[in-house]
Amino acid sequence: MSRVTPAWMANYSGVILLMILLLNLSLLLPRFAYALTLPFMEDSLDLSRFQEGSFFTALSISGVAGALTFGVLASRYGSRIIIGVTAISGGVAVGVLGISTNYWFALGMSALVGFTTLGSIAPAMGLLSAWFDSRNRGTASGLVASGGGLCFIVIGALVPWLTGRDPEDGWRHLWYIMGAIVVVVGVLSLKLLKDRPIEAGEATRSMGAWPTAVYRNPLVWLASLLAFCSGWCEGLFATFFGVYLEEHGISVAISGGLWMMVGLLGIVGGVFWGILSDRTSRGTAFMLSFLIVGVGLLLFWITPVLGGFVAASVFFGVSFRAAYIICAAAAGDYVRPQFAAAAFGLMGMGAGLGGAIGPPLGGYIADTTGDLSWVFVLGAGGAAVAVFSSIFLNRSPASQ
Repeated sequence: MSRVTPAWMANYSGVILLMILLLNLSLLLPRFAYALTLPFMEDSLDLSRFQEGSFFTALSISGVAGALTFGVLASRYGSRIIIGVTAISGGVAVGVLGISTNYWFALGMSALVGFTTLGSIAPAMGLLSAWFDSRNRGTASGLVASGGGLCFIVIGALVPWLTGRDPEDGWRHLWYIMGAIVVVVGVLSLKLLKDRPIEAGEATRSMGAWPTAVYRNPLVWLASLLAFCSGWCEGLFATFFGVYLEEHGISVAISGGLWMMVGLLGIVGGVFWGILSDRTSRGTAFMLSFLIVGVGLLLFWITPVLGGFVAASVFFGVSFRAAYIICAAAAGDYVRPQFAAAAFGLMGMGAGLGGAIGPPLGGYIADTTGDLSWVFVLGAGGAAVAVFSSIFLNRSPASQ
């Protein structure tokens, strides 16, 4: 068995990998649920396009605060307890979002969901650096990020089923189910996660230090800019995907099927981008992935018919998770492994800000022009900035 599988599969690293995969699945469910629930929330809560975009903004801004807060706390006090407590709290918040009766309550709960669930992601992904070396970190990141791809499949299957059974309140039932899933995974995290391998003596001696070196590292800030572009593209896509397809006569069943396809491609693509970043460089992987993301977003604008939506979803699906994966691997490349959670938290801040600014700006432009397709042009512009910025990261020896 050891001849055909990586060595870490035979030790506790495999358990850590599985748990972080489950955390990615459960904690990212709320982030991607809006794409298919917003058309139903729009009817129940009487939402404008701008208000629809503001949900993702609230989720993302609070996620920035959570990623920075919990990333630093995990670097100082350990990841296990931070991950478990915040995940359980997040699960409760996700469930409560389902009882929303007006825009402002739903907006406030979206912010709380973002702070807890997205805040838990930074210490979870940072934990990989303690358990995997730089030669395998991208591959491990790609494998655990497949949980994010599974989110699309879960949501793509549940939303049409739940809303078909109850068109008025089916979207609420989805939030209840997601909340229960997050709570269960949070409890498992408290029981099964470990902060570091037993032999990691240096990391143990360093525990308790504040991760100030993270904020002095220019490569961490450059990767955070790329994360911003990723959050920008992903936020625009995830917020307006279902609404845009509905506007062009695509049924919720077909939209759900395309959403599931994006998730499946994200799983395969995520592993590919992780391996590529290990074999080439983080900068090269960033550049190629953003190029493909940009093409996918432009296709939504250029060919607003079913065939175009399928092609666009394929391009976007194979590449949209790449930045998340590469950032997780790079976090442990640029700083000491015990500070990786704080580094990934800073990158998470970039992604959160991108996700916070993009959707409401896109919604405002759509309300002003009466043309929702401009949100995808806006997303493609963010991808172009990232392609250019990746050149500078690729020139750094530390990115190799």
